[in-house]
Amino acid sequence: MYEEYPAEYWDLYAVIPSENYEIGAARNKYAAPRKTAEMAMRYFDKIHPVLDIGAGTGLAGEILASKGYVVDGVDFSKGMLLQARHKGYRRLFCEDIRNPNISNAKTIYKSFISTGVYGDYIKINELEKMCAFLDEDGIVALSGRAVNPVSYTHLRAHETSLHLV
Repeated sequence: MYEEYPAEYWDLYAVIPSENYEIGAARNKYAAPRKTAEMAMRYFDKIHPVLDIGAGTGLAGEILASKGYVVDGVDFSKGMLLQARHKGYRRLFCEDIRNPNISNAKTIYKSFISTGVYGDYIKINELEKMCAFLDEDGIVALSGRAVNPVSYTHLRAHETSLHLV
């Protein structure tokens, strides 16, 4: 689905006054960012920064930041990240997570959170590419549409010992 919508689409969707991303999410009672953040807080520590993969407008990262977590975000839409910049993020990177570079990133993260990008735009096995930025004992909290639990076996087989919550 999202392959049909390039970054420029999401840039515009982030800021349309009458029907932007957050208005649509609220209208549809989109709870994945809140529920994933609440679950993640049971496992993430506040000592190490968290990477919000596919941060969008910052719905999940804002919750973590408000509870004292240090959060960095990455998304391919500059427009979405412009909305996220006021939500407590330490750093924001505009990168396509299917081909991550994380400009100037020197941080190896102990935890990732990601909501709503898997199943449509990003295939679950593409999360493996982000493991270059994850500690060997890292924890990953994610949610997505049409994510088949069987697909997690690919991640579990990765050399990095991921803890999926």
